[in-house]
Amino acid sequence: MFRESAFSLKLAIEGARLGTWHWTVNAEEIRMSDSCLSLFGLRPGTPMTYDNFFSYLHPHDRQRVRQAISRSIEEKVDYNEDYRVIRPDGTQRWVNAIGRPFCSANGAVERLEGIVQDITDRRAMEEQIRQSNGELHRLARTDALTGLPNRLAANERFHLEFVGMKRSRKAYAVMMVDIDCFKRVNDTHGHAVGDQVLQNLARTLQRTLRESDFAARFGGEEFLVLLPATDLPAALQVAEKLRHAVESSPDPVAGRTTVSIGVAMADPEHAKEGEAIRQADDALYQAKRGGRNQVRSAPVA
Repeated sequence: MFRESAFSLKLAIEGARLGTWHWTVNAEEIRMSDSCLSLFGLRPGTPMTYDNFFSYLHPHDRQRVRQAISRSIEEKVDYNEDYRVIRPDGTQRWVNAIGRPFCSANGAVERLEGIVQDITDRRAMEEQIRQSNGELHRLARTDALTGLPNRLAANERFHLEFVGMKRSRKAYAVMMVDIDCFKRVNDTHGHAVGDQVLQNLARTLQRTLRESDFAARFGGEEFLVLLPATDLPAALQVAEKLRHAVESSPDPVAGRTTVSIGVAMADPEHAKEGEAIRQADDALYQAKRGGRNQVRSAPVA
């Protein structure tokens, strides 16, 4: 009966592609099953010492595994670690190792025993999922037409900036940019040309703004710009530079294009993160009513 149970256990372990190991604390040799040695790219019966074991681990994983083993011995707890094995032929495999400490009669840990499983395929699948999720996250926050961040991304960025301002008390500037007479472009030349005008403005924004600045398509022909750690005079200079750059870059079909820009300062005393955006929007419409192709700023409290 015992022999049958042992044989069944052996089949189960092999079927699950598991390797077993046994290490007597303070002894050099680690006894590994043939299937465990196979995971390391080693032949059956290959001797394995404690120090030699770590030479097969990826350099970035060695310290973490050493700490897990030490903690298991010191605190008498199981450990469960994923790490990379570098085989003699240079190939790399991910494995999951589970270890359990066993104590002698005096209560001290005398040995560790455990199992090792090849999880390379699982880790590859997890990485694919992670990359897919990252791509979905990026696509959900990118405007498909211009390639700029969209309104969702803008809302997230402005929330972080607002929270940071509350903590640091360092204000930032907001610009609301709107293409003048955009409906006329669509009505006269068609939506394909209108899309081209939007794309040209997006490129001008990227070319004109500083690396630390943030620009997003907020909706329709309206774009939102964040200027971190920028006071009002500097923000007005950036806005005027952008206005001039757009006016100086006519569209091949639509011709001369202009923008109106509203500028406002976020204040650490603002109760809501959208207050500066609202003020910049009000200033934008002052620029529209004032004749377009100009920059207006919201009153500073």
